[in-house]
Amino acid sequence: MKLSAACFKEFFRAEKILLTVVIVYIVGAAVTGIILISGLETEAIEVSIYGQQKVDAEAFEQCRKNAEKGTSTAQYELSIMYASGTGVEKDELKAAEWCRKAAAAGESDAQFELGYKYYSGNNGTTKPDYAKAAEWYQKAAAAGHTDAQHKTGVMYLYGEGVTQDNDKAFEYFQQAAAAGYRASKFKLGWMYENGKGVVQDKAKAAEWYQQARQQNKLYK
Repeated sequence: MKLSAACFKEFFRAEKILLTVVIVYIVGAAVTGIILISGLETEAIEVSIYGQQKVDAEAFEQCRKNAEKGTSTAQYELSIMYASGTGVEKDELKAAEWCRKAAAAGESDAQFELGYKYYSGNNGTTKPDYAKAAEWYQKAAAAGHTDAQHKTGVMYLYGEGVTQDNDKAFEYFQQAAAAGYRASKFKLGWMYENGKGVVQDKAKAAEWYQQARQQNKLYK
């Protein structure tokens, strides 16, 4: 039996409609699936965030209790939590307060951090005080804190908060460089190159520069 041209046209139109319905159904199912998955992922993220907040809050409370008992490490950790807003509302003034207590108790990391707070103005909450910054940097440096040794050297080199003194700058850079502090090695190279705080020696300058560059390659 032969189909007329009109029948063929009607047949293919019906096939096209059916195919369109199938495509729409598949796309709709896919979109629904994506929405469901997206919803589950969002819920999982929210649960994860809530869980982390709960853990942070509990950690903060435990740290606060230990800090109030006089544990210097806990006092320093508490200052960090206040500064970053971990487990508690961010508060730079309380961060500085607890950092000061830990520093007074001899915590070298806190002494260095307190030095930085005085140097920078505690993120704009106070006026920078280079003299106090130098004082706390030196205390941390005396305890072997390499960051503090380098920073103290920089302050003596440029006369920030202390009387400018190339000899003392060189001494502090030496201490930090001996502990592997790369930036201090560069400073020693510069001081030898320019005869600052030491007799000018191009060979030793090159040696320190090379050590610093080599160390830089190792960490890349």
